[in-house]
Amino acid sequence: MTLVYYRRNLDTQISNPVYKSLKPVIMNRIIFLSMVIGLITGGCTQNKESEAQLDEFLARVNLETQNKAIAQKILDGLNQRDTSYIELYAPDCKYYFPSANPNATTREDDLNATKANWHSIPDIQWRIEEMIAEGNMVAARFIATGTQQEEWSGIPPSGNKFESGGIFILRIENGAVVEQWEDFDVFGTFMQLGMEIKPAEKKK
Repeated sequence: MTLVYYRRNLDTQISNPVYKSLKPVIMNRIIFLSMVIGLITGGCTQNKESEAQLDEFLARVNLETQNKAIAQKILDGLNQRDTSYIELYAPDCKYYFPSANPNATTREDDLNATKANWHSIPDIQWRIEEMIAEGNMVAARFIATGTQQEEWSGIPPSGNKFESGGIFILRIENGAVVEQWEDFDVFGTFMQLGMEIKPAEKKK
């Protein structure tokens, strides 16, 4: 539109022979100026799109950083025997631990299990080896260590130490854990505590 407007005005207003001789030069200048304006306008649009993409990226990084911090706070609470860590879970949070219970349990069930661990294995510690966040999900690989002093999972007090690996996954909404999946090397832990595991006998 800009180029058409200037071109029409140029055709009607320039009648002097001198100006007519300069018309190609002027037209080239107008074309160049129009191209520059187009580039600037397009560049502004691209800049706005880039800024929006950058804002979205930074918001995502900030969310994932906050979610990883929540996961770390839970582990800190476990290691410090601080039951307030349970407040980081939503009241209706679902907890899945396939090795111990095929059904989903509540945050209160998880807290009771944690207290049992603290009682039977007073020095139990959880150490995060790796942690990854993606959107509202956090996954971590951890190592649990401790010394069994009391009966635990049906195993009599052994005084044995153990070191076992595991994984947990959290789904976090609005700063609270709404779902958790966890599993670890149960059989390896039992064997370290002195339990002899034998294959089941074949039925005759």
